[in-house]
Amino acid sequence: MKYHRLLFFAFPLFTGSAEVSPITFDPITVDITNVKQIPTSCGQNNGAVTGIVTDATDFRWFVEANPQVTVSTDLNLINASPNFYMLELSNTSGSDTTIGPFHVTQGSPAIELSAQPAISADFCNLQTGSIRGLRVSSPVKSYAWRNSSGQLLGTSADLNGMPAGQYSLRVENEDCSRDFQFSIPAQSRPIAAPTVDDILMCAPGNVLIRITALIQFVDAPPVYRLYNAAGTLIRESAQPAFRVNIDRAGDYYAAVASGSCESQRTLFNISFGALGLGIPTAFSPNNDGTNDVWQIKGLEQYDRPQVVVYNRNGGIVFESREPLKAFDGRRNGKDLPVGVYFYRIVIAGNCPPATGSLTIVR
Repeated sequence: MKYHRLLFFAFPLFTGSAEVSPITFDPITVDITNVKQIPTSCGQNNGAVTGIVTDATDFRWFVEANPQVTVSTDLNLINASPNFYMLELSNTSGSDTTIGPFHVTQGSPAIELSAQPAISADFCNLQTGSIRGLRVSSPVKSYAWRNSSGQLLGTSADLNGMPAGQYSLRVENEDCSRDFQFSIPAQSRPIAAPTVDDILMCAPGNVLIRITALIQFVDAPPVYRLYNAAGTLIRESAQPAFRVNIDRAGDYYAAVASGSCESQRTLFNISFGALGLGIPTAFSPNNDGTNDVWQIKGLEQYDRPQVVVYNRNGGIVFESREPLKAFDGRRNGKDLPVGVYFYRIVIAGNCPPATGSLTIVR
């Protein structure tokens, strides 16, 4: 139907001998040729009926099954839920008509989570947080993860390697989009306190600090720290053994850290006054697996110490500046005779040399 037209004709009215003026009604025209009945989308009440052309001045939309309730008083019906609607039209001259029904259908459903994601915390500020396993109820065209600053972080369903914070995910399909909000919490992890032996040095200077620690997790390589008695950080190293210049005897503390997490600090003492070496007086290089080399305990704590071994005639049979290189009782690949030999150990700085004798037995 292209037009709805109401025509009213005027007739003279008589009451007795007096003539009454006729009442005239202007007809209402309606054109629904280009009407659009727009379905809802994304599970929202966003349907519409538009495109009606009319010269009416007043409008009232109502649901066909409930004419007493007015839905809208605009010519275009917008933000409508799925239903059948009627439009009542009127003008200033008193003409009125009703057209319809117009059907707003249910369109695409809303994007819903069909599986909640598993959220992993960010441990020790090492960016270990993640949001994984999220699933939605409809086919997905795109994902877009952003942080609280709006920075784009990823375009897949899972988000990995993130610090603690607030995150948003926009999911889009062919018809609509929806935003979801998630939070990655921050957590700490306990780290066992390390062990450190007391150190005896002959004088101030470079010393090897050995920190022994048990790391229960591998989110990031551990960091080894040395503090003085006042709690001031002296040195930080990626290796558990490192050299540092010590100019003052006293108490020190060692700790192990990973990210923002740190273990309890372990107290140990560094003192001056002796070389602090364990020097064997004999060894038996007979390849039986016991006491086969002359290994000086504690020598590794010094920087490039000189070790020299002499025979009875003063000839040098062994010399080294490598603290961990042990004397094996051989010279130029040949076994030395059993007997007494003499050594001299020179430490840099103000330390007096250590001298003495050792015996090779087989």
